Amino acid sequence: MRARSFLTLAAGVALALSLATPLAQAQAPTKLRVSMGWRFQGPQGIFLMARDRGYFKAEGLDVQIDPGSGSAGSIQRLVTGAYDMAVGDTSTLIEFLGNNPGQARMQVVYMFQDQSAVTVWTLKRHNIRSLRDLDGKVVSGAPFETARRLWPMIAKANGMKPDTVKWASMDGQIRATAVIRGEAVAMGGFANAWNEFTSRGISREEVVGFPLTAMGIDIYGDAVMATNKLIEENPKAVAAFLRAFNRAFVETWRNPKVTVEWLKKAEPLTDERIELQNLEAILPFVVNDFTRANGFGLISKVKLESQVEDVSAALGTKSRTSPDIIFNSNFLPPKAQRMP
Repeated sequence: MRARSFLTLAAGVALALSLATPLAQAQAPTKLRVSMGWRFQGPQGIFLMARDRGYFKAEGLDVQIDPGSGSAGSIQRLVTGAYDMAVGDTSTLIEFLGNNPGQARMQVVYMFQDQSAVTVWTLKRHNIRSLRDLDGKVVSGAPFETARRLWPMIAKANGMKPDTVKWASMDGQIRATAVIRGEAVAMGGFANAWNEFTSRGISREEVVGFPLTAMGIDIYGDAVMATNKLIEENPKAVAAFLRAFNRAFVETWRNPKVTVEWLKKAEPLTDERIELQNLEAILPFVVNDFTRANGFGLISKVKLESQVEDVSAALGTKSRTSPDIIFNSNFLPPKAQRMP
């Protein structure tokens, strides 16, 4: 028994050491194609900084980063095999896995929004004092965006029937314009989406937001996901990617302005002032008592179980997926490297 325990321990240590070894020491750069959950803005600058500052390269990776159009789209990119990793909303993944039992083709490998930043935005002129005032009204949003996918849960939390609100499908680039023109009275988005109004000449005081956290909805938000194929065939690449991303993520928390400067280098038309605001609006959803105690990237299994129950019930999924299938912690950097 002692010999078997020793061999098991030794094997575990060997695996951990192998995952911690940069790929650059062993082979030519590994190509990874990564999808963002949205177009390039402040939060996406974290990944661009990790790429352009050479963090991925130092880990033996050649990473292609592409903009996205919503979490559902990111997940579909993983399903088709066109992408190896992606950023997407945890609830959207729960919905997909619940409706496609036995097809767990991806897992969360790093949770970087400990609370969802989903927010419903409106303007004072539309007299929406609570979400119940949206009954019978039009809300704008892209078909794949998270706020729209989670609307049944949001409606339930506010004592509403989901079908009393009509969603007008439109590209995320013009959803705020529809609210300004009165074609819709509200739009889905994240905590930083108020910039979509102010960049169009609307004063910040005119913009009103209803975040999920204010409704008592405590769920995980965006996360880094990897395909099961990549996890099984090249676990070192997953660990290497997370080491590089985590390095940029910790630096972003300490100095968001630097991240936006790298975003500007990658996207010359970037308005640094606006994108710094975009990034800083998301950061409060990243750090709380849990992440201060456990570091970035990790989850509470109890919280994820609760989220699975709530999302599955609200969206009527075919099955309920185990948190062990959704989240894989095996590739996280050591806790000391993940502390805020």
